[in-house]
Amino acid sequence: MKRSPATLPFQLDSGMRRGASRNGCPAPTNADPADGGIGCRPRFLFMPTRSIVAVMRTIIPEQKNPALREISREIPVSEIQGKHIQSVIADMKKLLAKEDFGVALAANQVGEPIRLFIVSWRALARGSRNAPDEEDVPDDAPALPDQVYINPELLKMSRGKKPKHEGCLSIRGKWGLVPRAEKASVRAYDEHGVRFTRGASGFLAHIFQHELDHLDGILYTDKADEVYDDADEK
Repeated sequence: MKRSPATLPFQLDSGMRRGASRNGCPAPTNADPADGGIGCRPRFLFMPTRSIVAVMRTIIPEQKNPALREISREIPVSEIQGKHIQSVIADMKKLLAKEDFGVALAANQVGEPIRLFIVSWRALARGSRNAPDEEDVPDDAPALPDQVYINPELLKMSRGKKPKHEGCLSIRGKWGLVPRAEKASVRAYDEHGVRFTRGASGFLAHIFQHELDHLDGILYTDKADEVYDDADEK
């Protein structure tokens, strides 16, 4: 988030009126010598202010985002709860919430080449709206907190792989078939700087692999056996 400080040194407490001079005073009539012959002293209301403009990050398309091809850098644990990392996390959660077909997002997709990704509640509820071969989320499914993975490490991955339908918010309008392991486990830090280990199978394991690839500068199209257009995507 870029903050653009702007300082307004003062503000007049009266506007220009008929019969007023440009300094906000009535047109001079009988100048008072005590005022130095000016006629009146303009009144100023000194209001030092600081205007903070918060620019929310966006999901940047592949062609305009060189960070997608970088190997993302680790985040020092001491910085996890700092303003910058927390603002990245907040923006990513908001962006994910707006996406009808998004279940996870890596930081480099918003132009931040750091080792961080977020898995949305849709995936945690076994949702599939990013994969046509999975079952849909029931309308009455309870919303779960998004999960934040910082400096994730892949600990284990099953040998057997199966082709999975896969899409990416950085590559709109396309899908692919990508061989993915059925099981995977990762170790990472959450947004509070607490380290945890999580194992997964099926859809969540699939997401782990996709997002870890992102952090290493790899897109699903690099691994896909087949890539095709999604004519139905809006």
